Amino acid sequence: MDADCTYPAEVVPDLVRRLIDEDLDFITCDRLTLAEEGSMSGLHGFGNWMLSFNARLAFGYGIKDSQSGMWVFRKSIFENEKMRPTNDGMPLSEEMKILARKVLGKKKAIEISVPYRPRVGEAEIHTWGDGWKNLKFIWAKRFGLNRTRTEWGPLPDNPDSINGNVPEQS
Repeated sequence: MDADCTYPAEVVPDLVRRLIDEDLDFITCDRLTLAEEGSMSGLHGFGNWMLSFNARLAFGYGIKDSQSGMWVFRKSIFENEKMRPTNDGMPLSEEMKILARKVLGKKKAIEISVPYRPRVGEAEIHTWGDGWKNLKFIWAKRFGLNRTRTEWGPLPDNPDSINGNVPEQS
């Protein structure tokens, strides 16, 4: 969950309770359905819709918001090697949802709509670059072409890594 006050932290106890009570493994939160006025620019709203549409088209997994960064999950899901993400950059969020629905199934990995509020502070997203990176990742993942194939995270030359060589880190 981001620390910019856009996600409703007050619903986390209810989400955890639902995870436990319904014996779920993964919950992702849909921001788009209940987004408040001014929470997202028109361009970002369209971009989120477009990326989510492409993810649904590529994977048929029924998630409304492929880009949401608010999730609740059991730590045990990572004991399954198939649930380990290959990317630690912007595509991480969509990859987690793809893996959760594919590996855990629709009964164990669900999506719940939550409010999404106007941001506090400046956005750190790079609209066109991040959007393009996520779109490329969706289709590369769909056809097995994503290059970050390591047990846990990126290859050393991946610009999304902790190497400090992405524009926002300089």
